Amino acid sequence: MRAINVNNANDYRDFLHAVDFENFDPINKPFGTEIPNTNPGVNLLYEPAYLPDGRIVYCSYNMLDQRGSQGGDATGIYVINQDGTGKSKIVDVSDMPSGFYYWFAALTASPDGSTIAYVVM
Repeated sequence: MRAINVNNANDYRDFLHAVDFENFDPINKPFGTEIPNTNPGVNLLYEPAYLPDGRIVYCSYNMLDQRGSQGGDATGIYVINQDGTGKSKIVDVSDMPSGFYYWFAALTASPDGSTIAYVVM
């Protein structure tokens, strides 16, 4: 069994962590193994989920500038491999009309992982 969670570090940066319950180490790695390349430092990560092929899909909210022009990833939905490679953007706010603040929610994937549904708020 496996899970994915978000851990907020003391410097207020979120990191995705993978937890393998067969090899869980609550003393040394209580949040699981950090997945590299998931947060450039100014993004709030939320609603992570595994896709059937083992990749991870998650929402990211840039707290400085939604479009990422002041640093960090643009607010959007991203997919990444468990080892932190292959990060790709599915959708971000640059695809949306400017002048509004956007938030993605209710992220879910189809059973075969070919379709991802979400709500834009």
